[in-house]
Amino acid sequence: MLFRLASLFAALATLWLLGAHADDPPPVLMVMDYQIGANHMPQPVPMKLGEFTLSEALPGADKLRILPGDAFPAEAARPSDRAVELYQSTTQARSLVCIVHVRYFRSPAGQWAANFQLVEQPLVARDANGNWKPFSEIRGAPGLIVLTGSALPNAEGFYPSLEFGMNLKKVYVNSWAVR
Repeated sequence: MLFRLASLFAALATLWLLGAHADDPPPVLMVMDYQIGANHMPQPVPMKLGEFTLSEALPGADKLRILPGDAFPAEAARPSDRAVELYQSTTQARSLVCIVHVRYFRSPAGQWAANFQLVEQPLVARDANGNWKPFSEIRGAPGLIVLTGSALPNAEGFYPSLEFGMNLKKVYVNSWAVR
């Protein structure tokens, strides 16, 4: 509880330093860039706690890039860490694709810039030989995530951007939750 209050206070102080007003839209935490063939379809994710769904369904993406959103000035307090849960939704249920952990680090320009860490929680089971195997697509679970970007992580394991796809199928992310 104390951590949540401190996090809320830090976020409010940051917004106050930025000169934000009540009617201003929240800053962008990250941008999900869907790559479908040669087309890119960016989807901003606001720095607002809660669950969100795309207004229109997108076809499966070959790759999904996670790019930084708005940077914060050097004078501002370091923004709080966030976790963004990415979901593949259907009309009946939704399944977790992955979690993107967002942490702010100083950019070369001195601003606070978002960096990302991919947290994959694959669904696995033992096969007939006792080896761990991911659930197949037939069982309704997404496949394993394959990082395809060329960015290198910092010392804490956070990347300036992420690019990934699935090993068995296209990436379907049509809802997310910011925590």
